[in-house]
Formats: sequence, C-alpha cells, structure tokens
Amino acid sequence: RPRIRLIWPGTQLAASGDFELDVLAEILGKGEASRLVQVVRDQERAVNRIDAYNASFTWGPGMFGIDADIADIQPDPTKPLFSAEQAIEFSKEIILDQIHRIRTEGITAEELARAKRQILADVVAGGQTVHALAGQLSSDLAGMGDPDYTAHYAQKVQKMTAEQVVAVAKQFLDPNRVSMITLVPLEPGQQQTPIERLFDEPISSGEPIQTINLD
Repeated sequence: RPRIRLIWPGTQLAASGDFELDVLAEILGKGEASRLVQVVRDQERAVNRIDAYNASFTWGPGMFGIDADIADIQPDPTKPLFSAEQAIEFSKEIILDQIHRIRTEGITAEELARAKRQILADVVAGGQTVHALAGQLSSDLAGMGDPDYTAHYAQKVQKMTAEQVVAVAKQFLDPNRVSMITLVPLEPGQQQTPIERLFDEPISSGEPIQTINLD
C-alpha cells in the first residue's frame, strides 16, 4: 500500500515552540485517543496506520511530521477502489483538515491533559533505573548544558496552556509550508528504476589506489 509523510519545517531543540510541538504531536497522532487515529484511521478508514511526531535537534531546526500507511479506500461501494494517487490525496485532505481545526477551533482541555500525562509518563519511564537515570543526566548535560533539562522540560509542559499550543500550531503548521513525500508500490509489470546517487563517479582505472593500514 502507498505511504505518505507530511513535513513542516520545525524548530531547534528547546527553542521557542519546540515543547508545544511535542504536545501537538501527542494530540494529533500518539495513541488510540489521538485525533488522527480516531478520525482518519477509525472513522474515515483512510489509513491503516498514522503517527505524528516532532523531531528537533541541538544543531539546527528540525521538522514536524505525520506518517501514514494508506488503506484501500472505496467511499462509494458501487464504484471501484480509489487509485493510489486518489487515496493519497483523499487521506492528505482529511489530515490537513484536522490540523486546520486545531488552528481555528483550538484543542480541548481533555486533549491537553492527556498529552501532558503521556509526556510526563515518558519522562518518568526514562529514568526508572539507576543506569537509565545516569544516562539521562549525562545526555542532558552534554547536549543541553543542564543535567536537569529533562525534569525542567516536563515541568514546562505541565504548565503549558491550550492557547500556547494553538498559537504554535498557527505559527508552524501552515498548510502553505507543508511538503509531502510519497512511496507508491509498482504497478503490475512496471520495472523498478535503479537508484542513482548524485555526484557518484566511477574511479578511473588509471588512478592510483592507496592502501591504508589501520593497525
């Protein structure tokens, strides 16, 4: 089945909007109670799997993404199944509609509370053993310069308001900024085109080959 990835430019780790994007990912596509799972997968039956995530990094801006495996879609039982292209466009529009609803109508108190609980549970689960806690502290210190970064992150998420989350959705999840990557199965009889890497040039037989001793 076809697969799609919708991508919006994100922000840097711990920069303005980063934590709110984590909460938006929980609300949109984490768990059975998330919007995309309930609407796009369960109600519309447009996808078999869907997930949202915020990928942010210390070295530069990341991305906000939504991945989905497209289902066989047949809105009218008297007509054939959608083609791969039709199913992709149908699913994309439903996904973007849910984001539009958040940007225009907001999120519920229940959605925000669920997202906060899940993020807090993930933080607690990540430090339940001495080994895990030591790894977390060293990673936070090396990556963020703060050994208590994860604890501070959880505290800031717990204080977050619905208005802050919606403001970040309006800022980052603009439909004019989204890109889509598609993976479509080959049609019957269609041949796979070999993938060529850019800038790869064969080594001339006349060029010397240098031997490197790693010992």
